[in-house]
Amino acid sequence: MSIIFQRQIFILSYIQEQNRRNVFPNKTKIIEKILEKFDTEISENTLDRDLHFIRNEIGVDLKSVRGKGYQIENLSELDNTFINDFSRSMAMILSQNSRAVLPEPVIYETRNFAGTDFFQDILKACENNLECVMTYYNYENLSEKEYEIQPYKLKLKDYRWYILAKDKNAPEIDFKIFGLERIRDFNVTKNKYKPENIDFEIPFENAFGMFTKYQDENRNYSLSEPIKIVLEFDLRDGNYIKSNPIHHSQKILKETEKNIQFELFIMPTLDLIKELLSRSWSIKIIEPEALRKQFLDYWKSAVKRNS
Repeated sequence: MSIIFQRQIFILSYIQEQNRRNVFPNKTKIIEKILEKFDTEISENTLDRDLHFIRNEIGVDLKSVRGKGYQIENLSELDNTFINDFSRSMAMILSQNSRAVLPEPVIYETRNFAGTDFFQDILKACENNLECVMTYYNYENLSEKEYEIQPYKLKLKDYRWYILAKDKNAPEIDFKIFGLERIRDFNVTKNKYKPENIDFEIPFENAFGMFTKYQDENRNYSLSEPIKIVLEFDLRDGNYIKSNPIHHSQKILKETEKNIQFELFIMPTLDLIKELLSRSWSIKIIEPEALRKQFLDYWKSAVKRNS
């Protein structure tokens, strides 16, 4: 997607948001917001061209209110059509990893997203609160199981899509996570469900990846709160982690000419362990002791397998 089109969509979304609050932003305010968002200042002539595009190409009934600013007269109609359609289109393009959104100088990522066969049906079910029946494959016991679900959200992680859904046969669980690439069959029913007020953000705050809870070696959920983890990396790897933190709780404890030491408050889930194992050449686990022992077991098994 070109930067010009991104800016035009931002202008439209900003005017929409302000109009819903009965506020009519003028050109000065719009240009200020563009500077905040894109760190680039545009001229009034450029803004005029963007507004012309919004009116004539997107079809927005955009008027200038004397003494105030800009008003979208078909606001309610637009909310139900363009923005929803645009959001769906962007989600679908992202799901396919399409090169269509990339400008020519950008090199295309050749790794494909997993689990997109039923993407459109799942998205439709989420948007319309429709119950679904799916056949789901279990990687551990190599078996299939049928689920009746109420899908709420789609989430992307490491080129894989997941559904966050209620399992009708386990209503006591807030939501379950299903990987789209494991779905063997998916059918949207005509049965509507009444959405519950589920917080899908908090469970992931103390986690890395898709696992939200810690499961010990006996598959027991033995932790309910994040723990302090202290890790040390060599200087090169530490600088990578410093520039792209593993978790929002990450902070630097100590920095020397050879090493950087970090502290995190996080659940030691399987996704986190996988991430840390990928840095085995550099990592030293300071605490907790149980996590260090767990990694030693992984490394000993790896050495045995490869000896």
